[in-house]
Amino acid sequence: PGAAEVAVAVFAALLSRVPALARHWYTSELSRAAHAAVARYTELHVTPALLRREAEAISAAPSSGDDFVVKASIGARSVTATYSYEGTYMQIVLRLDRAHPLRAVEVECTQRAGVSDARWRKWQRTISTMLLAQNGSLRDALALFKENVDRVFEGVEECPICYAIVHGTTRQLPKLSCRTCHNKFHAACLYKWFSSSQKSSCPLCQTAWG
Repeated sequence: PGAAEVAVAVFAALLSRVPALARHWYTSELSRAAHAAVARYTELHVTPALLRREAEAISAAPSSGDDFVVKASIGARSVTATYSYEGTYMQIVLRLDRAHPLRAVEVECTQRAGVSDARWRKWQRTISTMLLAQNGSLRDALALFKENVDRVFEGVEECPICYAIVHGTTRQLPKLSCRTCHNKFHAACLYKWFSSSQKSSCPLCQTAWG
């Protein structure tokens, strides 16, 4: 194949395997003219194939039982997940952009029972962050979200840095506790905080860590 064919194949593979990295490149590195051209090309030649692949992966995934059901609609460019747990019920719809995954996924709760506005806003922020940062399928992101919600009902508190309970990369729970305010953090989140802030203090109460 020629250079153009190779470039097209590499671009499609990047969008499929490392969408978070591709999204950062698209939003931060391109000129306005290139921005529009890349979005148009993706919409016409890449997104339809990615949507079909996502839908096939969702259909082929093992069932998680009646408490968590995920369905995809290629025509509507959406993925719907329903979650239930001891009287709590919610239906989440992920709406995908025409140039998916270059632009963020919209997260909407279309139905819920037993979930307060404040808790839903927190969960919406959690899943939106997962979808932006995680390199993987939509099904993987929803499975991680379910695991986080399960832990909420088990009484585990979220990490105050990333707002998640199960870390998206390490899959660990928040275990490192501040001796002053007693909030618990993921080790990876805390290390990133220390590095970026150039401080060795608690992100919340600012007490020296140690």
